[in-house]
Amino acid sequence: MAVLATIGVMHERTSQHQGMVAVTGVVCHLVLRQLQKLQGDAAFADLLLHTMSPLLCVVGWLCFGPRGAVDRRAVVGALVFPIAWLAFTLLRGTAVGFWPYPFLNVRCPPLST
Repeated sequence: MAVLATIGVMHERTSQHQGMVAVTGVVCHLVLRQLQKLQGDAAFADLLLHTMSPLLCVVGWLCFGPRGAVDRRAVVGALVFPIAWLAFTLLRGTAVGFWPYPFLNVRCPPLST
């Protein structure tokens, strides 16, 4: 019985991790892509990390599952870390004056430049 419970938890966490990787890919392409023009090895590494990895993660989930593990709880679980990171980053950025990405700088919104 404990083995079945462990497998269930692993499937749920796998779905959450796959969701986090997919969120990373979406954010990268919608918001971060225009921030810099990479070339050579850096462009290739960026392609693998921010394009191929999220795509293959979603394709792997579609092809191999885990089935039945993607419910509201898994989706919320996949969004908890990105939302917590965003909240921390905004609060810390306001306190120390540094944001890792220009679009997060609440003191100088991108549209005001």
